[in-house]
Amino acid sequence: MIGYVSSIWHEIFVMPITSTRERGRLPLALMAHDLLKRRENQVQDGQTSTPFDASRRPAQLADVAAAAGVSAGLVSRILRGDETVRARPATRDRVLAAAESLQYTPHQSAQALRSHLSGALGLVVHDIGNPIYAEIVRGAQREASRKGLGIFLSDADVIYQNSNALRALLAPGRIDGLLLQTGGYANDTDIVERLAGRVPMVLVNSASIGGVPAVYLDDYEAARIAVRHLLSLGHERIAYVGGRQESPTSSERRRAVMAEMMNAGLPTRSIESGWDLGAGRDAMGTILAEPGLRPTGLVVANTLVAGGVLVEARSQGVRVPEDLSLVSIHDVWLAEATTPPLTVVRTPLSEMGSTAVDCLLRISAGENIASVCVERPPLELVRRGSTAPPSS
Repeated sequence: MIGYVSSIWHEIFVMPITSTRERGRLPLALMAHDLLKRRENQVQDGQTSTPFDASRRPAQLADVAAAAGVSAGLVSRILRGDETVRARPATRDRVLAAAESLQYTPHQSAQALRSHLSGALGLVVHDIGNPIYAEIVRGAQREASRKGLGIFLSDADVIYQNSNALRALLAPGRIDGLLLQTGGYANDTDIVERLAGRVPMVLVNSASIGGVPAVYLDDYEAARIAVRHLLSLGHERIAYVGGRQESPTSSERRRAVMAEMMNAGLPTRSIESGWDLGAGRDAMGTILAEPGLRPTGLVVANTLVAGGVLVEARSQGVRVPEDLSLVSIHDVWLAEATTPPLTVVRTPLSEMGSTAVDCLLRISAGENIASVCVERPPLELVRRGSTAPPSS
């Protein structure tokens, strides 16, 4: 199922006009038309010795960059109205003047306007109903709307299992770039390799695959904050309940728990099976069925898995936090809706979504970018009712 989350497209693109003659904002398509029109008027008025020649090779982004003495990436960001770009007014004027002098028409360059052919981006996630992914979607939608774009949302399982759904998503004119959230599934690598080169793409909440850039969180530090909280409360028997074992995200969190427990001179273990509520129930059932001393504290891979742990613990008479303390990664609405409310490490999920859209647009505009770790706002421990010192 492909759902059209938003069809907002108020402007093709907006660029700031910073010269002394013009102020305000104009759609980029209108600006391009205006540049050409003024150039033709200059020819008619005898203001230039270089007549407009529609038969010559259209100017490219690199031509404008060379004429202005700046990088192509900077030209791209200035022409697409990126408000975060750090450029002096004189530099902006020089870029605009070069674009006018060269008769650069942005919509003649498919590379420069790759992200604006259809006015929509694709976003594929594992399990649309997952509240954690909903926060990523929220951030992506916010940034896309700010740029005048819409989002096509699709479930990864449908895309992976139904070739017709994939063809529909990639149909000409449907999307101008793809955001793909991976989760350590075998099909993730396959789909990335199949799509590489066919459409601009950024991986979300993932490590880079096959050279495709990724936008991710500091999963190691998030888990380190969680386990240190339990250690500070006096817990010595701490285990990690992770997501899929093949997932780089879960692996980083497991690695942090193992390292912190080793530094403390304490044993630990991990159970990893999946990213949903059922996986949490299964993991808790496994822990309770094993002989020997049970852990008194758990670091749980995400809030949905932690919800499953809580359900299974309650069904077997384990009290939280009296018998077992839980710290989860991610702060979404579910964390406050459980009984007791979950202690969590808050992460910038929404910002990860918005950063991914920004990266995708930059790639579509011709920039080469590296993977990005989203670090703002910083990770934060939010203590609620699921953690307490171990009972004596």
